[in-house]
Amino acid sequence: MGLPTIISKRRKTDSLYGLPSNGPVEAFSFGIAARHVENGKLGQRMALDKLLNMAQRNRILTVLRTLELDLVEAQAALDGVQQEGILFRAELNLPEEHRAAIAAEIEAALSEIAGLARDFRLPATQQNVASKIAAALSVDWADLTDSISGTLGRYGPVDPGLGEVLDARVERLSERALAIASQMRQGGRA
Repeated sequence: MGLPTIISKRRKTDSLYGLPSNGPVEAFSFGIAARHVENGKLGQRMALDKLLNMAQRNRILTVLRTLELDLVEAQAALDGVQQEGILFRAELNLPEEHRAAIAAEIEAALSEIAGLARDFRLPATQQNVASKIAAALSVDWADLTDSISGTLGRYGPVDPGLGEVLDARVERLSERALAIASQMRQGGRA
């Protein structure tokens, strides 16, 4: 199991917690694992996954995978990957000294995830982002259908002419969002 590309440049002399290491995945998980080593139960790195039932394993896997995705996104922002659209521009405004400290924390966290994945034999999986995109677009569809002139009255008085210039356009956007979501769910088939 390899680390994400963003930390593949890690030096072989670096290690989590300042301990000697042969690379980023050599950081050893502490706690229960350390007690098993002390008690001689680990031997040749007994699979720690035996300490978890299936539900516990799935919970740990899901939480770690979500954290890893968030950390990779944070690192991309630190690396200057910018997203820009029509109505938004995402940027990360942090002083350089904060960026370096955050990057070091991200690297340490990813190393810890790698150690946990190795020690508990958590599998890497191919993630098809189509379902995530479809879910987000479905929420967008619901928000759009709730943003026509008739429902905007919750936010204050509505100009009588607003429906003529807004509703059809917002409805078209909501239909497009739903159509894209549907295509994503079907694997991109039209």
